[in-house]
Amino acid sequence: MEKHQSVRAKLKSGIPVVGSWLNSGSPIIGELMANTGFDFVTVDAEHSAVDLTDAQPIFQAIRSGNPNTEAFVRLHGVDYAFTKRYLDAGQPALSLL
Repeated sequence: MEKHQSVRAKLKSGIPVVGSWLNSGSPIIGELMANTGFDFVTVDAEHSAVDLTDAQPIFQAIRSGNPNTEAFVRLHGVDYAFTKRYLDAGQPALSLL
């Protein structure tokens, strides 16, 4: 059985990764997307109504749908306290654009 590589490790090795954006506040959609075999799903908290309260169950659903699918989040701004709340919620990857 092949050991799972993180998105970061794959990118560093030149291995292509495939993922998608999630604009819905539905954990069910997040779980279904993870079940497709994506390497990552990025929850869009910038251009959607998803906030931290909505995002936490979505992150959990992505992990339960496929433990190898990484959950990322794109935040709507660079605010230290706000960013820290997402990190405290267990997000290993944030996109601050």
